[in-house]
Amino acid sequence: MPVTNRGLLACLAVLGGAWAGPARAQSGDVYAWLERALQAGDLLTYRAQCVAENHDPFTQSAARALKAQFVECCDGPSGRTRTEYMAPPELVNTMVLEDREFIYQVDKKRRIALKQSAAAGSMLPSVEGSRIDLLRRNYSATIAGTRVIAGRECAIVEIMPNADRAGNPWRRLFIDKRTAFPLRIENANGAGLLVNTKAVTSVDYAFRPPEGFFSLPPGTTVKSDPVHRSGALQADASLSAQLGFRPVMPQYVPAGYVFAGAHIIGADGAKAVHLMYFDGLSTISLFEEPTRSRGRAGWAPGGPGAHALSWTSGNLSLTLIGDILPQELVQMRNSMG
Repeated sequence: MPVTNRGLLACLAVLGGAWAGPARAQSGDVYAWLERALQAGDLLTYRAQCVAENHDPFTQSAARALKAQFVECCDGPSGRTRTEYMAPPELVNTMVLEDREFIYQVDKKRRIALKQSAAAGSMLPSVEGSRIDLLRRNYSATIAGTRVIAGRECAIVEIMPNADRAGNPWRRLFIDKRTAFPLRIENANGAGLLVNTKAVTSVDYAFRPPEGFFSLPPGTTVKSDPVHRSGALQADASLSAQLGFRPVMPQYVPAGYVFAGAHIIGADGAKAVHLMYFDGLSTISLFEEPTRSRGRAGWAPGGPGAHALSWTSGNLSLTLIGDILPQELVQMRNSMG
């Protein structure tokens, strides 16, 4: 599914909206601002033109960047978002509608919508207590100046790993000082290489959606996503009972990461589990499923800036994905027997 702003911010965990305080405030205030920033999606109504780019982290070549252009409209108080893509060509007819219950990926040309539960579609880790407290234990957030983005003055916030967490990714946010909206986000992997950016090129805060704006186009056929994903679960005996197999848990996880929930993924009668580990900013994913055909284990593409390590153990196929240093993933795998 194409990544909307709401989905992207959820994946980045702390990169949503509302911002308060002067740009020159002391760094100790940044964490309180980030706590309020998590509430942005519930506060803002806007229409924004956006560009998102995935960069090749190994060559850092702009020529190899994958670019998406889209218009994003959000009515925060009602929890509704509409995103329409203008590029690349394969997404031109794609529209994504979200509310607090469902996500619809709409093919406007074919008039077909793929429906998914919003709760099941969320990739936001589930942790006890404050995410900001967890972030603060592993990262340092500071104000790094100001810059004008889309004609708006923004405060630049940098979130860098603490010295004893070297190898973790970093994030840079450009926050509209008056309206609280993040107008640019830069993400780097554990090697410090830029892997993706999202930038707002124009924004209209006076936008008010007309009646029916967030509704499906007339005549659209709705189909349920054949891949089902549960809400967050604990890794206990009940999880094994629902899966029909016992997940293998790593005995080693990188410093600062905590278990952040398990999700059962099902399709055509088959089931897999997605285990998540989170450090306040970055997520490590572990996927496990019964082995269907024993392929060769090794490194596999893990998405922009992320590493993926796949292997088999007994009757299970396993894949680790994370934007940390690859040797940390190897150590996790080796701790699983």
